[in-house]
Amino acid sequence: MHESSLGEGNDLYEIAGVYGERSKFRDRITVPSNCWKVIVVLSSGTRTIDAATRIIAIDMPNVDGILLQRWQAYRTSVREIEQKTGLDLFSALPRDVQGKVETRVDTAAAPAY
Repeated sequence: MHESSLGEGNDLYEIAGVYGERSKFRDRITVPSNCWKVIVVLSSGTRTIDAATRIIAIDMPNVDGILLQRWQAYRTSVREIEQKTGLDLFSALPRDVQGKVETRVDTAAAPAY
């Protein structure tokens, strides 16, 4: 599947957040060290995640100049994001399916966006 057609015939579900502490502003506002996103790609009309479901996980540092970098360089596994955030994103899935989708790193070709 080509990334440019990712939304064609598919439903995309996004989960995103931040973690870590890069700095504090006046001891009241914490600037996160990282921003992450997980995208679940399901064929339109499908509502079930299985072991073959495509899941794209990205973990990007919150640093100056990041917009000049390609996001593909920051692909990771859902499990890595869970370990860094303390979240359990797919806990409702059967254990065997959860283990497969959380440890896989998406490597499909993708445009620069």
